[in-house]
Amino acid sequence: GGELRGLRFDRDEAGRVDLTVRDDGRGFPDEFQPALGMGLRVMNYRAGLIGGSLEILQRSGQTTVTCTVEEDGLDRARSSANHTPVIRRE
Repeated sequence: GGELRGLRFDRDEAGRVDLTVRDDGRGFPDEFQPALGMGLRVMNYRAGLIGGSLEILQRSGQTTVTCTVEEDGLDRARSSANHTPVIRRE
């Protein structure tokens, strides 16, 4: 498992809110399918409840997960459980 290497909360002038968590773990295997795992599906579902989206960025020796939501989305609950989170590899 990885160790936490960063936790960041940002809000821009347009009202977009980002919560970013970064670790030094080994990431996901190349054949990983996010629609099959429960952990990412639950995180994505919870992001969707507040109108947000989930993005995972993998780099060698580092994984970054960012939940982004428009500030006004925090006032309304809706489910986007049918959406798959985006995983980018660099």
